[in-house]
Amino acid sequence: TLLPPAGAGKQRGKAMGHCLLSGQPGIGKTSVGRLIASECGGGFVEVLARSITDTHQLFSLLVGLRRGGVLFLDEIHSLPEGCRDFLYSALQEKAVDLMHREGTRSQEVRVRLEPFTLVGATTELGALPRAFRDRFPLQESLDLYEEEDLARVVVKAGKRLGRTVTAEASREVARRSRGTPRVAIRILGRARDLAQLAGTLE
Repeated sequence: TLLPPAGAGKQRGKAMGHCLLSGQPGIGKTSVGRLIASECGGGFVEVLARSITDTHQLFSLLVGLRRGGVLFLDEIHSLPEGCRDFLYSALQEKAVDLMHREGTRSQEVRVRLEPFTLVGATTELGALPRAFRDRFPLQESLDLYEEEDLARVVVKAGKRLGRTVTAEASREVARRSRGTPRVAIRILGRARDLAQLAGTLE
């Protein structure tokens, strides 16, 4: 549901609307962000929100984005309140206000930004103020995977490891993965290592 808006925006020469993704850890929010960026075609910058401690860091990220670029803020609920407030004008008006000081004089300067898309990912949607959430026209909650879908993920991950995973094995891994691709891939890697040590890996 998110890729068509990204592709359509690219055709019109405009950035896709800002997007908020919520769901449990390891369910694929970052992967969705990368797919959106691929469709938008303007580059992808991924940052852990808690690593941003002041508005100057956030400003540097925003002005560094190319036209149509995607800024992915993981665990966006951990963004400091001052930085979150700083984003309001960036999200609504594609501009940010900075205080320029020269000697004893201060002047507010408005800096225009290239059209961009902010993709925020969170495991704690309720921790974000409603006013902030409303700045995201696209909001998606990612659900846990069904076992059949996870089994396909396991088969593809096996190919990346240079191994063929049988249908029975992929289902067994999927059944133990709690609906989460990250867990499934971790179990697959562990199984590969054990098989190698046991000398049963072909």
